[in-house]
Amino acid sequence: MDNYCFICTKKLSLVEMTVNKCKCQHVFCKKHKENIQHNCSYNFFTANCNLLKDNLILIKNEKVVHL
Repeated sequence: MDNYCFICTKKLSLVEMTVNKCKCQHVFCKKHKENIQHNCSYNFFTANCNLLKDNLILIKNEKVVHL
């Protein structure tokens, strides 16, 4: 059932199948596309936290010496 909505089984066009694919690897119609509407199993919070941990650079301030 790749060309149907995972929730309401509405038949989807080719464009909808490519645009409305969620990170939980299911395809949804326009009504159920949002993660709140289909109770998404993908954890966006931890995925974004891990992405930030990997990409952020730690900057340390060096002590300023006054003369």
